Parts: sequence; C-alpha cells; structure tokens
Amino acid sequence: MNRPEDLQDEPALSGASLEGDAPSADSPTDPNAIWGEPALAGSTSAEAARRNRAAWLAAQWAAGGRRGRATTFLALAAAAGPFAACCSVLRETAFIKVQSLIAVAVLAPVVEEIAKIAAPLMVLERRPWAFSGAGALAALGALSGLVFASIENLLYFFVYLDEYGPGLLAWRLVVCTLLHVGCSLLCGIGLGRAWREAERERTTASLAPARSWIVAAMVIHGLYNAAACFWQVATRST
Repeated sequence: MNRPEDLQDEPALSGASLEGDAPSADSPTDPNAIWGEPALAGSTSAEAARRNRAAWLAAQWAAGGRRGRATTFLALAAAAGPFAACCSVLRETAFIKVQSLIAVAVLAPVVEEIAKIAAPLMVLERRPWAFSGAGALAALGALSGLVFASIENLLYFFVYLDEYGPGLLAWRLVVCTLLHVGCSLLCGIGLGRAWREAERERTTASLAPARSWIVAAMVIHGLYNAAACFWQVATRST
C-alpha cells in the first residue's frame, strides 16, 4: 500500500504526462496554438481582405480629382443622347402592338425611367467617387430626360404621326418634355442620395436610398400616361 506521501509522485498528480513531458507552448495541442487552425486562419485572411478593400475604397475616394469627375460627367452627358434614342425606339417597337392600359401606364414608365438613368446608375454602383457630388447626378438625370424627350418628340413628329396640329405640337414640346425632365430629375435626386450615403461611408453605393425616388418618378409618369389614355378615349367618343 502506498503511503500518503508517495501519492505526490503519481504522474497524474505531479502534472507529468504518462508518456513523456507535458505539451509545450509550441505543440499543436496547446491552446495558444489554436490560431493555427485552418478555419481560423481563413477567417483572419477574410478580415485582412476586408481591411484591404476598405483601405482601397478610401484611397479611391481621396484620389478623385476634378478633371476625372468632369470627364465622367461629360462622357455620361454625351452618352445620354444615343442611349436614349435606342431605348425610345426599342420601347416603341415593343409596345406598338400592345396598346393596352397596362403597357402604357405601367410597363412604359418603368422602362423609360430606368433607361434614362441607366448610364449614371451603372457608374454610381461601381465607381461612386467618379462623381463630384449629388448635384452632378441630379443634373445628369434632368439632362437625360431632356435628351430623351427631344428624341421622342422628333420620332413622333417625323416617324409615328402622319399629321398633327399646333395644339399637339405645343403639348409635346412643353408638357411631355417637362414630364420627362421632371421624372428624370427625381431619379437623379435619388441617385444623389445614394451617392451621399456612399461618400459618408467611403464605400460603394447602395441603391436603397434612391429606390423611393425612382418609384415616385415611375408612378407620376404612369399616372400621366393613364390620364392621357382616358383623355384620348373621351375626346374620340365625343
């Protein structure tokens, strides 16, 4: 029988390993070596990648110069014309045989309002630092609406309509142009809100702040188209 003082020599009580020395701090089983686990190493790499991306985005925002932003604005302004022309022609081609209230009051406003801001929208999502401010996006929206309305009026007067009076001419040049400019301006203001959010966070842009403004433009445009349809039907029946 072991005496009580002999129990101090038991390996389990002395802290020694039955098969050798206790694990060192460098051993893979040591809790201090847990950060060497592949899963945690991947987590550390992901965190480093996030930090690197945040630093890169901050550098892009800081490096945006006036010349580069002016070039972006002029390029998008120049692209608004051809892009608007293509969208207007495609819209008329797609809806020319679908003369229903849904096509005129729902589908057409959605397609047109998205088409008019598509170019600045794509740049905003990827390179928001390329714009000088929210005002530039609002101006681009209004300019795109003006170009779109002008091309659409030319198509109506020289392609779609065989004859028209001075009343229709004045209506399209004034009311329809103001409608397109105003709705596109609302979309541009929404994009400006998204730009402010991205500029404050020094990151890429989210369209969440612009969504309500774009939807409002679509609704106003749709209500106008629906009212124009009802007016046309009412005047033909009298």
